Amino acid sequence: HPEELGPLFKRYERKLHMYVVYCQNKPVSEYIVSEYIDTYFEELRQKLGHKLQLCDLLIKPVQRIMKYQLLLRDLYKYTERAHLTGEIEALRQATHIMQVVPKMANDMMDVGRLQGFDGKITGQGKLLLHGPLVCCEGTSGVSFKGKELQVFLFEQNIIFSEALGKKTQFTNPAYVYKNHIQVNKMSLEEKVEGREEKEGGGVDLFCVRSTDPRKPSLAYVCQAMTGESRAEWLHNLRSILQTQRDFLKAIQSPIAYQKELTKDPFALSPPLRPPSPPLHEECPMIVSEPLSAKIKHQSNFLEGFRNTLRRAKSEAPEVEGSVGHVRRWSDAHPNALTESESDLVRVVSQQSVLVSMSGAESVECCDHETGVWQKVETLRSPSGHLVPDLAPGHTYSFRLDGSSRTPTITIPHDTPWQQEQFQRRYQELHIIGGGRTAVVKQAQDRGTGQAVALKVVDRRRIPQRVTRAEYNFLTALSHCGILRGLAMFENAPSPGVDTIVMELLQGMDVLSHACSLSSVSESHVRRVASQLLSALDYLQLQQIVHCDIKPDNLFIESHNNQIQLKIVDFGSACTVSPGTVNIQPYLTPDLEFAAPELLSGPSPCLSTDVWSCAVLIYVLVSGVSPFLDESPEETTTHVLNADFSFPPDLFPSGSTGTQEFVSSLLVREPTLRPLAHLALSHPWLQLVTSNYDVPVTHLASFISRKKPQSITKNFVL
Repeated sequence: HPEELGPLFKRYERKLHMYVVYCQNKPVSEYIVSEYIDTYFEELRQKLGHKLQLCDLLIKPVQRIMKYQLLLRDLYKYTERAHLTGEIEALRQATHIMQVVPKMANDMMDVGRLQGFDGKITGQGKLLLHGPLVCCEGTSGVSFKGKELQVFLFEQNIIFSEALGKKTQFTNPAYVYKNHIQVNKMSLEEKVEGREEKEGGGVDLFCVRSTDPRKPSLAYVCQAMTGESRAEWLHNLRSILQTQRDFLKAIQSPIAYQKELTKDPFALSPPLRPPSPPLHEECPMIVSEPLSAKIKHQSNFLEGFRNTLRRAKSEAPEVEGSVGHVRRWSDAHPNALTESESDLVRVVSQQSVLVSMSGAESVECCDHETGVWQKVETLRSPSGHLVPDLAPGHTYSFRLDGSSRTPTITIPHDTPWQQEQFQRRYQELHIIGGGRTAVVKQAQDRGTGQAVALKVVDRRRIPQRVTRAEYNFLTALSHCGILRGLAMFENAPSPGVDTIVMELLQGMDVLSHACSLSSVSESHVRRVASQLLSALDYLQLQQIVHCDIKPDNLFIESHNNQIQLKIVDFGSACTVSPGTVNIQPYLTPDLEFAAPELLSGPSPCLSTDVWSCAVLIYVLVSGVSPFLDESPEETTTHVLNADFSFPPDLFPSGSTGTQEFVSSLLVREPTLRPLAHLALSHPWLQLVTSNYDVPVTHLASFISRKKPQSITKNFVL
C-alpha cells in the first residue's frame, strides 16, 4: 500500500544507516579488493560458478539505495500532484531520509581518503561541510592567486587538504593533509578588501584565521566556486563560531545556562542543522541538509563508488588501517591517546569536566580507582556535556553512546600539597630516557644531594593503581639484581601525573653494553644468564612474575671490569598463586620476548620469565630474534608453536652448550618449562672456559630495528 511507504522508511531509518557504515569502511577494504580482484577473487568466482565479479556484487547495496531515492522522489511528486495531503508529509520525510543517506555515505568515502592528518579523524566531531575552495595562505586579498584545496569543516577543526591524483574512470583522488585550524581558536572575516576584480566579476573572498598564539600567522583567504556555495560556507562558519560563544556562557555559569535553555530553548543561537537522525554507533560523523538543498554528489556517488572498487594497486591510497599498514597498528600502544582525542575532555572547574561531543546522547564514566563504568547525569551545552560532582585527584575515562573511544582526564586537587612537597624535596634536572608509558628524568634530592631517577607516568596511559602496584613491588623487593624504589608522589609534579622516585643506575641496557665491548664472549653471555636467573629465582620465591623481561628492562652497571645486571620496570608485574586464575598483565608484552601463555593464555605463571631469558641469550649470541617473521601474525604463530632453530651461519661452532641451554628453556608447555633455580643448575652455567667470541656488529641491526632513534644514557624505561 503506497500510504504505508512513508512511515515504513521512517520506522527503519536507523537500519538504513548501515549503508553509511558500509561506505565508511570501504576505503579501508578497497586496497585488498584491488589487490586480489584478478587472482584470488576471480578464482573464487569461477569455482562458485558466479557470473558477476566481486566489483559488481559490492556495488549492489549502493544501487539499491539510489533506487529507493528515485522511487520515493517519483511517489512524492505524483502524490503532491494528486493533492493527497494525508500522505504527503510522511513521503516528504521518507524522501528527505533517502537524500541524506547517500550524501552521508559519499561524505564518509571522501573523509576516508584524507591522508596525513596526525589526529584521530573520528575525534573531530560531526562533519558539517566539505568541498573545494580556492585558497591562498595569508590574510590579504590583493592580487589573489589561490589554489584549489579540498576543505573539511568538522565541529572541532577545519582541515585543508590537497587532492592527489585526478578522478578517472577507475580512480578517485586521495586528499593529502596540508593544515588545520581549531574551531575554538578561529576567527572569520566575511569580506576581504583589496582584491583586484577579475574581468566579469567574481565571488567575494573570505578569510579564516587562527587565533592560536602558537600559530599567529596561520590564515587562509578562500573563494567558493559559486555564490550559493559561499553563502553555505559562511552560514556554517558563523553558526559554529556562535556555538563556541554559547559554550563560553555555559562554562562560566552552567546552571544558569541550563535554566535559560529550559525556559526558552530558542533564546540562544539555533543549532547548525535540523536534529540529526539516530545513527549506528560506528558512524559518528553526520551531514544533514534541508530537503530543498541541492544534493550535489548524487550523480557522482554511484560512479565514485564503482571507480574506487576498480582502483589499481599502484594507485591505491595509503589509508590508515588498510592491509598495507597492519604492522604499524599492531605495534601501537592500545592506551595511547592522540592529541586530538585528549582534547575531547577538559577540566572546567574543580569538580567538573566538559566532554566535547555535542552529538552524543548519553555519557558513561569510569573512575580508575574502581574500574566500574556507570551512566552519569550531565548538563547539556552546545559543544558537549558538562559532567559535575567528580572527585579531585581521581582519574576518569568517558564513553559516549557506548562507543569504544575513551578519552581520559585527571581532576586536579583543591590543595596541591603533594606537588609542593615534591618540589621542596627534589630538583628535576633533565630527561634521560622514555618508553611506552613513562618519561624518566634525572633529579637531585635537595636535602641529601643524592642523584635519583624519576619515573613520571601519565594517568591517561597508566591508571594510578598500576603505578602504585609497581612502586609496591620495588619497595618490597630486596635483591642486588632488582632496581630499588625510594618514594612515590601522586599527582606530582603536576595533576594527572604519578612519579616513582628510584635509584639512579649508572649504566646502559644489556644489548648496548654488549655493543660497547670489543666482542661478546661465551663467558659474558654465561654471566648475564646467571645474574638474570638469580634475580628471577628471587622473584619466583616471592610468587612474582615480571611479565616483560626484554633488553630495555635489563640494565648493566660496570665497576672494575665486574658487571651487575638489574631488572627494571615492574609496570607489568603480577603475583601468582598455585591453583588460582592469574590475570594477564596490564601492558602488552614485547612480542619477540613474550612467552606463549602471555599471547594466548591461560595466564602468566612462574616459568613465564624463564622463556624470555632464553630469548635474550639467543639474541646475544646470534643478533637475531628466534621467532621474528614478516608479520606479527607469523611471529605469534612461531612463538605459540615454539618454532625456532639455530642457523649455523649465526651460531659459532663452539656454541653447542649455549644452544642446549636455550633449548631446555624454550619449552612450549609452561608446566614442563624449568623454573629459575633448576635452570641455574644446568651444566653449561657451571663451565668456566670460553669457547667462542662473536663480533658485536651482529647486534647493531637488532638494536637499530628495535629502537632506531633511542640514545642509551643513565636510565631508560
